[in-house]
Amino acid sequence: MSLPSLEALLATGLPVVACARPWARDLLSAYPLAGFVPMQGAWRADRAAVRNTRRQAPYGRSLGLLLPDSLSSALVFRFAGIPCAGYRDDGRSLILRWPCAKPAGPLHAVQSWYHLTRQALARWRLPEPPPQPAEELRWQAAAAHEDEASRALAQAGLANGEFVLIAPTATGLHKGRIKVWPGFDSLTRSLQARGLTVAMSPPESERRAAQDNAPTAVLLPPLGLG
Repeated sequence: MSLPSLEALLATGLPVVACARPWARDLLSAYPLAGFVPMQGAWRADRAAVRNTRRQAPYGRSLGLLLPDSLSSALVFRFAGIPCAGYRDDGRSLILRWPCAKPAGPLHAVQSWYHLTRQALARWRLPEPPPQPAEELRWQAAAAHEDEASRALAQAGLANGEFVLIAPTATGLHKGRIKVWPGFDSLTRSLQARGLTVAMSPPESERRAAQDNAPTAVLLPPLGLG
């Protein structure tokens, strides 16, 4: 969901370092990033990682754009010595160098983060992207991703356009409710009745749950996110 924001930052021509959870490194491997800082969710360790990256960087002044609107994310970058732009929620106005107000009305996360990115670029006097993000998210796969997918399809006997890939598991709760959609089994059977193969590739830890939620789907070996 942050792809339009990332693409807008890369379009400025400045070096862009992504700070995100470790699994995002593989997903962004096709993008021309100047660096990647894995964030673990512990603010002291994350602060040290960001600060060390800033000190070792071969370029000058660093600017930060905080897509998460948590207090901890603002503290990480403040104590790492990087002035940041971000939404002013959760009492962050005194921590952010460029606090931004959220737009009125509900927005999808893609739109909200893109709006914040445009505000930050305007305040930094850098080229701004179009007012709205593109209608579709077009993630770029690396060549290694394409090769891995081709091998997995060949080994499973699947061909493009002849199968549907589902992900019938989710961990944790959302507002106290289980996040897994209960209709995967009926959806799978409906698609199979139309002549489509339905496949899934859950991680090993979620294999049993996936089989319970979609027992007739083809079970593939675990694959990386890319």
